Amino acid sequence: MSFPDEAAYRAFADSRDYQNISQDRKAGAEAVVLLAKGFAPRG
Repeated sequence: MSFPDEAAYRAFADSRDYQNISQDRKAGAEAVVLLAKGFAPRG
């Protein structure tokens, strides 16, 4: 996933909709979230 800026990421991650569905993801997997400032993927 990518977001145009940190504010957009925070709006998504903190949203009620995402919080509701993320409970299942957190229960079924281990993950690391990396927020890299200034990184632009190729393509």
